[in-house]
Amino acid sequence: CKQIERAEKKNAGLEKALKAKKMELEEERKNGKALRKGNAALERGMEDLKGQLDKVRGEYTRAKALADQQEVEMVSRCKQIEILGADLKNVRFKTEAERVKDEETLKRA
Repeated sequence: CKQIERAEKKNAGLEKALKAKKMELEEERKNGKALRKGNAALERGMEDLKGQLDKVRGEYTRAKALADQQEVEMVSRCKQIEILGADLKNVRFKTEAERVKDEETLKRA
């Protein structure tokens, strides 16, 4: 009779331990599922951010190319202005020289 009581007590203790272990495993399974969901959400977020980064890089590249093109055009315009200025100076000197020459011609006549 005592052996049966001891066996029942031992069985009850083992059942409690088994139940606790089942609860622990269920909690770990829930946590694992939550972690997998969280990781999947993080992966989606990272993919979204990578897409946004690629978009911004593309916009930057286009803006940089446009700025470079405008800089080249600006340098070209500055050179054209310098050339026109030099031409204008030459015309002014020629006109002045012609005026002086005309004055000398008038004085002789």
